[in-house]
Amino acid sequence: MHYNRMQRDLQLKIESVKGSSLEEQIRNQHVLLTLMWDTCLCDQELVRSVTMFYLSQAELLQKLLKEAGEGSVSDEEKVKAEKKAFSMIPEFCVKDMAIWFRFVATHAVYVHKGVLQGLSISFFVDCCVSLLERPDLMPGPIPASKMVSCLLQFVNSSKRQSSRGWGSGLMSDLAAMVETCPSVQNQLGSPSSALHASRRCC
Repeated sequence: MHYNRMQRDLQLKIESVKGSSLEEQIRNQHVLLTLMWDTCLCDQELVRSVTMFYLSQAELLQKLLKEAGEGSVSDEEKVKAEKKAFSMIPEFCVKDMAIWFRFVATHAVYVHKGVLQGLSISFFVDCCVSLLERPDLMPGPIPASKMVSCLLQFVNSSKRQSSRGWGSGLMSDLAAMVETCPSVQNQLGSPSSALHASRRCC
């Protein structure tokens, strides 16, 4: 989130001084700050460790959704138990998870092409679909918007790969995780059109 804000602020600053003597200085600052952030955020071990943390969180959220209403004698009681369980989940838990995976999909995998290999990102995709199907359990509209934006980035990642020419197959794999995910197919239909529509609604 802070990385994206930095990029936006610097781009605006460059635009504001475009054509002046300060433009080159600001552009050099942009390059330097981006390299500094990339050195930290795109460290392979950090990317894998943070990704595994959020995958575990996604799995726990899925488990909570499955087990929260177990033992309820009616649908109304089940929904009430689920809402009570998810009311204790802070907004940032879902929002930060989605922001991280979007950063990975848009940036980290281009720096280290195989950094996600061997990790089951499907846990995250399934979690997103489950939560998007239950807006009554979501902690607010912002996490939903972040999840839709992230899944849409997964879907569009193959286009970026072909235009950049960096391919390792990983980006098309990210898109395939959404396009072929049973939860997406069963609940959302056509992933691309559904996610574009959801993004407009969010």
